[in-house]
Amino acid sequence: MMPRKSIGLRPAVAVALVSAAVLAAGCVAQQPDQGGQDALIKVSVATAGSSFPRFPVELGQQLGIFKDEGIDLEIVTADPTAAMAAQMAGSIDMSLQATPNLIVARENGQHFVFFCGSTPVFTQRLTTMDASMPAEGNGDDWQDVLRSLKGKTISVAAVGDSIDLMLRDGLRGLGIDPEKDLTIIGIKPDAARTALTQGQVDAAFVPPYVDVQIVADGGFSVLKTESIPSFAGYSSAFTATKEWVEANPDVARRFCAGLDRSIDAIDDPEHQEVVDNLLTSTYGVPENRAAVDSARATQASIVSTEIHRDAIESMIEKSKAWGQGGRAITYEELVAPPAR
Repeated sequence: MMPRKSIGLRPAVAVALVSAAVLAAGCVAQQPDQGGQDALIKVSVATAGSSFPRFPVELGQQLGIFKDEGIDLEIVTADPTAAMAAQMAGSIDMSLQATPNLIVARENGQHFVFFCGSTPVFTQRLTTMDASMPAEGNGDDWQDVLRSLKGKTISVAAVGDSIDLMLRDGLRGLGIDPEKDLTIIGIKPDAARTALTQGQVDAAFVPPYVDVQIVADGGFSVLKTESIPSFAGYSSAFTATKEWVEANPDVARRFCAGLDRSIDAIDDPEHQEVVDNLLTSTYGVPENRAAVDSARATQASIVSTEIHRDAIESMIEKSKAWGQGGRAITYEELVAPPAR
């Protein structure tokens, strides 16, 4: 199956099919017993909790798609840094990582590579309880929304992370000083919902699932980060060490094929009940048809197994400007062949 297509970007094939190499023990996925063709290969993947990129992985596991591809998949919850450490130690095979994380790892001499796409376009929502704020849905553009943040307190997941840095770039481009003209604080997305409803912050950048919950609380979704030029290029993909990918090309191919089928299943009417139950029970989407349909449509529209050269190279340039990529890291270093 070919990778799921997305529009407006120059794609590269996402699955790494490379020649196997002789590697140290602990770098090769656990192979099936020789007792029969139907034995599954045990593979572990780490993501940082409930998120749009994790959703199709959990869905594919529930629907048995990865088993159809010959993989016994274990999904582990770990933050990106802990996941990479576990991969280096050989206790986890692959993880979901944003492009800046991979750049920093390569800068530190850790040989991680992308081998299968996930979210070619990063998306968060700026959400507020203030009905008077400008909003894209009301015909205002992203510049109007960002200008309205002057004098306000807003939250991002963590001060100093890539989201914060890209937001500050966007504000400066409008002549707004993020250090003086507003207050930016770090609040984890789940806590941001409470902070908004209790008036501790005026607006919060949160993942779409949290946005849906805040809107159900009476809030307003006023801006998508993909509308802000400074956020261009921020993407995530599935990552493994270069040695693991070279040792397990068929496992990488099977995982990516399973992920592609799982993405297709999101808007397949045959699987609607499973999708809806996962959205409401695990991802906190309110149990009403409009909220579930909105979350499903957003989910299906932003995930893809493709890796996009334009997005990766854009983030490399941003990282250099932020002082995170001083060694002139290249696209070829970050993406396993033949995805180049």
